[in-house]
This record gives sequence, structure tokens and C-alpha cells, in this order.
Amino acid sequence: MKFAHKVFHIESDSDREWLVESINIYLEKYSTQLDTPTIQIRSDEDLFNYYNNNKDFYIDPNGYSLDGKQGWKYGELGIWASNYTAWKNFLKTDFDSLILMEDDITFNDNFFPILEKYIAELPEDWDIFSFFVPFDQYHKYALHKSYGENTSLIYQDWSCLCYVLSRKGAQKSLDIMRQKVSLPLDWFYYRQTDKFNGFTIKPDVEQGCTLARLESTFQNKHERKIIDGVF
Repeated sequence: MKFAHKVFHIESDSDREWLVESINIYLEKYSTQLDTPTIQIRSDEDLFNYYNNNKDFYIDPNGYSLDGKQGWKYGELGIWASNYTAWKNFLKTDFDSLILMEDDITFNDNFFPILEKYIAELPEDWDIFSFFVPFDQYHKYALHKSYGENTSLIYQDWSCLCYVLSRKGAQKSLDIMRQKVSLPLDWFYYRQTDKFNGFTIKPDVEQGCTLARLESTFQNKHERKIIDGVF
């Protein structure tokens, strides 16, 4: 299986540069870095400029509701644009699978062998494999969600720290998004298990990666708002 990978990173987040460099160096012997950008959206103008060049980027301006607030954070839209662009660029290549990561990822030396081992357990028609589950989601796991020795049907509710798409999964993601999206990226996959053949890891198995203890840029620095007059 031929893998491509991308770590999404904004250069101004200098405290994360060493994490990005470390995993990119590590993955050189296992995977090819996908030529795709990290899209930064900080304003309606940034969003309009991206949309003007990507008219099939179909985001619901009303967003979603959380904690009594409706809409989107600009950072969420940047995440969406970055992932969406990566899916399209991946499908222009002949790689079999795409590993997408956030720049607060830490990993151990067995990261890729574990990843390959777990993916080998999946059915041929898998769409998405989440290689990380936050510990506060473990209680949602149930035996009936078990799939293989180490893998499970998706049960978590958040974090796209490290996920893998098959070519079929990337195409399906594009097709579903083009019907209009009103969910953040993690909910797009984890709350639509009827649309995606998705898998993840069991709570008690070896993990190849985890979250670094860094401030979440878009969660803490952006407010949620309805995006009027952009689309």
C-alpha cells in the first residue's frame, strides 16, 4: 500500500514547528509528503477568496450550534478548507491511502508499523480510520463496536489529530461535502457513521500518537459567528 501524508501547520504557530519537522522526518522512509497547502482563514475576505477559487466548497453559512452559539469559527473553516484541498490533491495522485495530521501530534517510534498493522485488520471497503482516540472518549466504547483484535467501529466524538482515508473514503468525503456541510470536521465523520465505513482503535491497545499539551489555536482565539454574504 502506497501512503501519502500531510501535517497541517501554520507558520506563525512557531511552538509547533519542531513537532511537524519531527514527524515529517520520521515518515520519510514510509510515506510521501503530499503537495497540498495549509489554508489559513482569519476573515470573511480570506473565506471569500478561497471560495471564489473553490466553488464546490459547500459550507452552510449558518454553521452549527454549540453551547448556545451558532455559526463557525474562522479556524474551523481553515481546517475544512485545508482538508478539503488535501482530499482533492490526493485523488490526483496514485497513492492508496492518505494520512492527515494536526500539528500538535506527538508520536512514538512504532507509529507507522502500528498504523499498518491496524489498517491491515480493516475490511477492503473501509473509508476512514482514526488512529487516535482522546482518553475522555474511552467510556463510549462498547464490545459490540469491536471489529478486529485492535480496531473498532468509530465511537469517539472529537479529534482529527491523525486520520487516514482510502481513495474511496476521500471521494466519498468530497461527494458528501458538496451536498452542504454544517458540521465541524470531526463531527462530519464521527456523527455520520451511517454515511462512512469508519474505524478507530480500541481504548486498551497501543497508540502510535497522542496530543501535545499545547493551546488550541482556533478553539481559544476565535469566536463563532454566522457567515453572512460570503457564499
